[in-house]
Amino acid sequence: METSSVMLCTVYRCSRESDMYIYVNRAEGLSRVPEDLQQRTGALSEVLTMKLVPDRKLARASAPEVL
Repeated sequence: METSSVMLCTVYRCSRESDMYIYVNRAEGLSRVPEDLQQRTGALSEVLTMKLVPDRKLARASAPEVL
């Protein structure tokens, strides 16, 4: 189902930075998020899971950049 142009991703909200969100491949979870970034973000709260495609509108990033 997933290809390089489509990703099922989970979005996490960061507790230390109110406007910071982390998008990760749902299948990988947080396993690829570097330890130093996890420390900077504080606790992560799962916000939603969505299918991310290149033409999807995101608030502060471009979908192709996230992919």
